[in-house]
Amino acid sequence: MRKAILTLGAGLVAAAAGILPVVSATAASAAPAPHLTGSVNIDNPDLYSGFNNIGGTPTASTGSLTYTNFNYADPGSGVWSLHKGTPIHFNVAVGNANFNHVLIVDSIEPSGPNALTFTGHGHWADLNGPDGPIVNWTATGTVSGGQMVLHLTYTTGPAGYVGYTATDTFTIAPDGGGSGTSSDAAVTGITLDPGSLFEALAFNAPVSNVSFPNGTDAQFSSVVPAGHALAGTPFTVKVHDGGNPGVGHDTWSQDGTSYTVDGGNLTVH
Repeated sequence: MRKAILTLGAGLVAAAAGILPVVSATAASAAPAPHLTGSVNIDNPDLYSGFNNIGGTPTASTGSLTYTNFNYADPGSGVWSLHKGTPIHFNVAVGNANFNHVLIVDSIEPSGPNALTFTGHGHWADLNGPDGPIVNWTATGTVSGGQMVLHLTYTTGPAGYVGYTATDTFTIAPDGGGSGTSSDAAVTGITLDPGSLFEALAFNAPVSNVSFPNGTDAQFSSVVPAGHALAGTPFTVKVHDGGNPGVGHDTWSQDGTSYTVDGGNLTVH
């Protein structure tokens, strides 16, 4: 709303002085009500939480929480994740030949409400000997939106294999499989088996019972909304703003249990 600009004559100024309240310097410079913003990544479970301008009081709370647990299944959420420690099969086609590969994800690091990075290892399943796989590789990658990118580096194998690298980019299908292309010009196609990825628990929900015990701590309650796994489940979060950077300083506690903050930065201000 535009503020009207009034030009007061001397008489009106004097009259206004008699009827308008006197605002003290202390009141005029009072600090704004605190808010909680920013985001954190939590380790074990692999969790991302974003704080969308959370503020207010226990009886008049504002803002919302963005929440993704990349280890818990929530079919239909549209946010994809990977099972850790479970073999994931994909096929690499070179002309009419097909080469089976097995990926095992070792670690996941959330990087946003619908994105993660991961590390892993694997082997070329077609080349196995009596003592196990002959060709092994290490892997890093990302899952973001509807795409998975996998970077491979071969570490063992016959002459010419060690040091080979490739980047495979998959478009994720509704069944958790996928297909795509490789940076290796000889590769004519790549496919992920169905169920290689799963949809993770992900939602945005309003908060309630917001309070700020001091200038660095905040706590609030929320409920998993309808349409998601665990719908209707209430939970309470307490956080501490330990300064910048957040890793090693910020803390997160859910329903009385503390978890390690290994990414992001939250701010009580």
